[in-house]
Amino acid sequence: MYIKFKFHYFIILSLAIIILGVEYPLYTSSAQNGGQWYKTDPHVHSTVSSEALADVGIISYQAQQSNYDALFLTDHNGGSNFQIQHLTANNMAFDDSYARWDIGTYGNLNSTQNSLENSPVNSGSKSLYLKSTSTNSYGESFLWTKRGPKIDAGDISIAFSVYPQRIDFGSGAYVSVTVGGDVTIDPSVIGYTTQQGTVSPGKSTVLI
Repeated sequence: MYIKFKFHYFIILSLAIIILGVEYPLYTSSAQNGGQWYKTDPHVHSTVSSEALADVGIISYQAQQSNYDALFLTDHNGGSNFQIQHLTANNMAFDDSYARWDIGTYGNLNSTQNSLENSPVNSGSKSLYLKSTSTNSYGESFLWTKRGPKIDAGDISIAFSVYPQRIDFGSGAYVSVTVGGDVTIDPSVIGYTTQQGTVSPGKSTVLI
């Protein structure tokens, strides 16, 4: 998870104290007794930044479970409109390349193919070609990506075109949108916070 202790901050601080001790004479001071250490993480991203998977509610819940005193959300200045690799999290498109998309398989496959082809093409210059075979078992070949919400995000919409060339008995093709995680991609489901503010760790909702 993105909630973790950044030890290098203590290293930088220690070096700074050593340097100051060499350059300047030491003076006696009356430091306050009974100081308190705080467990914190000064660099945390949420789904607003698009590349993190946990929303603010889940981050807060997990921080409390791990006895953190404070977290600093350092989400990108443009929220999910901040471009990474020329794409934004709020408008993810598959267009002639695998940029920001990951290839994956699930289950038991005898063979799999996941490639870009020049024909047939619906738009642009490439199309995605998926092919899988599995004997006496089940398996999938797929492509997936993360999409973080804007702060003022509304309804989620998805548009796609499919050109089936061969679908054998017991086979099929589908497109899904998942909130909270997908066990076919990552078994460690994170969960999500509802619009009403209910935090649901470990919950996943898959729309197919």
